[in-house]
Amino acid sequence: MENDKKITELEKEITRLHGEIDELKNNYKKQSMEVGQLVFENEDLDFEIRKLKKENSELKLENEELKLFKKEVETSKSWKIKSLLK
Repeated sequence: MENDKKITELEKEITRLHGEIDELKNNYKKQSMEVGQLVFENEDLDFEIRKLKKENSELKLENEELKLFKKEVETSKSWKIKSLLK
């Protein structure tokens, strides 16, 4: 009788432990999926950052070219004459 009670208690403990294991497995799977999504988001953001850095450097070059052109225009004789007449 005492052994039957112990066996029943052990079976309940085994069932409870199986439930905990299943819950831990499900949590692990969920976390794995979240990590995978974060990895893909990170790759997308890295791509966007590279694209923006390239665009930024192109705009800097264009800005420098425009500054040089402005300087060239302002140093021309006709610009000087026009600015004197204003």
